[in-house]
Amino acid sequence: MSYAIQAQGLVKRFGETTALAGVDLAARTGTVLAVLGPNGAGKITAVRILATLLRPDQGRATVAGYDVVTQAHQVRQLIALTGQYAAVDESLTGVENLLLIGRLLGLSRPEARRRAAELLEELALADDVVVIDHRRVVATGTPGQLKTQVGGQVLQVSPVREADLDTVVRVVTDLSGAAPDAVNGAVSARVGDPGLPPAILQRLSDAGVPVAELSLRRPSLDEAFFALTGHRTSADGAGARDDMDRPSTRPLACRCGSARSPQSGTRSPSPGAAWSRSGTTRWSWAT
Repeated sequence: MSYAIQAQGLVKRFGETTALAGVDLAARTGTVLAVLGPNGAGKITAVRILATLLRPDQGRATVAGYDVVTQAHQVRQLIALTGQYAAVDESLTGVENLLLIGRLLGLSRPEARRRAAELLEELALADDVVVIDHRRVVATGTPGQLKTQVGGQVLQVSPVREADLDTVVRVVTDLSGAAPDAVNGAVSARVGDPGLPPAILQRLSDAGVPVAELSLRRPSLDEAFFALTGHRTSADGAGARDDMDRPSTRPLACRCGSARSPQSGTRSPSPGAAWSRSGTTRWSWAT
């Protein structure tokens, strides 16, 4: 198995604040890797190290076989980095932001639009996920593997009347034995007993509570993160403040393509190759 990105023991400090405390990760060639974690966990710090924008205090990382510290120039010729705050206009959409970066890299407007659409499609579904919490990697695996660690399914109940939300919470708590989440007019809880949904529906009917929706679904990655760490990705104080992180609960994603070996002696392509269908590389980070 070949790896497009490899990092071992990455440590980064900003004064007395430790942003990364020994992060190990690897991205298989030809896959999309997502990095999931709460605000301040060190996600963007790790990406900045991989993009040669920061030097790690300890550890080592390579991109396509090139060391991000000693061979930073070669790495920069193989990657493109698009940040969520890279646009001069904060109201730009994700597509417009990618179009801007594509144009800055020298692509024509049609080429930039086509490549932006390709990147959004590729980054929508991750092949592998790295979970970072408290500045360390706490789990790795495919989205399916991480979700199976939650166990069971997630029951979601939405009452017709918002005033009935507290009643739904009490009923779900009483029958499931666990405190559910109540967000945006819906109550959700993990369930393992197939008889629980009809029992909840019957209890609510007896209480005169009309239900707009009752459904079962697979756990989300955020719920898998909660099962692994005990808190949500948006939890305050989940990790030491990372001065390079921006407030965001969305996972970072990296499209990790193939590249020629640094030992081949072949000249590396220009940065625009990261956006080109015909280029030898297909590297991009979206934050």
